[in-house]
Formats: sequence, C-alpha cells, structure tokens
Amino acid sequence: MSILRVITVPAQTPLSAGEAFAEVAKRSFEPLEKLLDRESVPNHYLVRVSHDPTEAILATIEEQKIYLLVTDFETFRHDRKLMTLITCKVLAIRAGNDALELDSGGVGNDPSAGEKENMVVVYDGGEHSDMVLKATSWLEHSGKFRVCLLSLSKVMGEKNSVAMQQDYLNQLGVELKEVLLTSELSSKSADAVLSAVGSFQPDLVVMGASVGGFSVFNNPDFLAFLEQLNCPPVFIEPTHCS
Repeated sequence: MSILRVITVPAQTPLSAGEAFAEVAKRSFEPLEKLLDRESVPNHYLVRVSHDPTEAILATIEEQKIYLLVTDFETFRHDRKLMTLITCKVLAIRAGNDALELDSGGVGNDPSAGEKENMVVVYDGGEHSDMVLKATSWLEHSGKFRVCLLSLSKVMGEKNSVAMQQDYLNQLGVELKEVLLTSELSSKSADAVLSAVGSFQPDLVVMGASVGGFSVFNNPDFLAFLEQLNCPPVFIEPTHCS
C-alpha cells in the first residue's frame, strides 16, 4: 500500500519552498503507519510537492503503477480533471465524522469476536458491477460484515446474473432483495433504492459510481439519497483505460 500526501504551493512559488514541509508531513503519517503495521499491511509513504495536486496524483499513479486509488468521495467528484484522466480503478469513500473506522475495536479478523455489521451491496449488472463484487469480497474476508445484496433492474421480471443465483446466495447466507427502477432517472428511483437499502439497516453500503446507468457523482437525486444514508457509502469507479 502506498499513501500519498501532496503539498500544494502557489504557482508563483518555487517548488523548493514546499520541501520544508515534507518532514512534518511524514511525521503526521506515524499514527496510520502504526495501525497498518499492527495489521501487517505492507506500506510506504510518499510526499509530493506540486503546484497542481491533481497532476501530482496522476504522476504518482503512473510512476508507482497504482492499480486502485482510495480517496474521499467529495474530493473525487469535484475534480473533473482527475475523473477524466485517471488510469486506475477508484474506490471513493464518503464518511463524515470518522464514521468509517479502520479498526472496529475487537472484531478484527475473527467473526466470533463480535457481532457482524451489515454491508449492503448495490448491484445492477452494469459496467461497475465486477469491481463492486471484488470490493465486496475484500471487505467480506475481513470477517466483520454480513453481506446483504440489493439487485436492481429496469424491466419487470428481468434478473441480472447475480439475482439468478438466488439459491446459491442463500446457501452462503447472503440476503437478497430485488428493486425495479423507473426507466428514467427521477427522485422516485433514488427513493426506491434508499428504501430498499434502509430495510437492511446497513452499517456500510458498497455501490458503483453509477446506479442503473445513472451517475452517482453528479446527479442531484442520488446526491440527495447519499445525504439520507445513516452510514458511510463506498463507491467503485472503474478505470477509463484498458
């Protein structure tokens, strides 16, 4: 795991002026470094001084051959340049007031050490779906979550590839709920998804950067939907390049 800290200096200021802050930035990483070491996660920390933070992120992705970028949802959705030019997959997390904790305080990797939390997975069979399932697998293997699957479709009676495996999912202990979306994006679609997600009483929601083919990042109905969630959502954005 590579953790990047970008120090941004004004365009008229030499980049060398930002070097003085590099050591302070490295020291601020120490608490996270201790946590990752305790969990035996290989990691290293990068400090980059730049006039343009987006350029610094893109350059680091290329130089370090990054496969997956983990970032803040609001930061990512407002950075059009990054969304357009990024060449790796993205996991964008929307968590306020430290709602998404790295350490749950006792559950660890032992499912018997505490009660599992509900992880709701929103699956629509679209372009982001494979990455959504991969992220679900990563999180489920921590032993901290019970998986609840919300299957979306736009045609009555239509089942996507996951919903068609309902018997198999039941054997795995995965709770499945199906939701029919309207053919056009509206607050009604967002309300239907919110109601279905809420019925699971989720502690975490995993979904693609689009729902039913509609972008989550810039659609007002789905942005309003996010405001009503009582838990942090994790968004998966696939790479734009092959």
